[in-house]
Amino acid sequence: MKFLLVLGLFVVACSAQTTAQSETETSLQAAVDAAKQACIDETGVPEAVVLRVRNLQPVISRKGKCYAACLMDKFQVMDENNYVDVEKTVQVNVPVLGDDPDVLNAARRVFTLCSANYEMDRCDFAHNFLTCIFRFEVTSKLRFLL
Repeated sequence: MKFLLVLGLFVVACSAQTTAQSETETSLQAAVDAAKQACIDETGVPEAVVLRVRNLQPVISRKGKCYAACLMDKFQVMDENNYVDVEKTVQVNVPVLGDDPDVLNAARRVFTLCSANYEMDRCDFAHNFLTCIFRFEVTSKLRFLL
């Protein structure tokens, strides 16, 4: 599963042609959808809670917060100590953010800011991190990942 996600993101990053990009975006969306479904299956989170996470509404259920942690695990951007690899997070999201250095630097600042308070439960941290990053315009386009 992780291999397919990494492969899909690699293909997106390397794609130069419009047709190939269109196909790659489809495969990226398929990888994202697969990660979401895997996290729904792993956490047992109800669809109503997934929608709350997707809409950045407060989630008080443990399953909803752990769904957020699962997504971060699937994209391999958070380690076992809740440390977010900011550079990897930026690189994983280049297909969505684009390659404008100003946008990537802004995203880098957002990821750094939102990952500062990592000394908490894994599920709480992931939920807080994702809620934080989507408050900023530069990273709001990543919401499809939820």
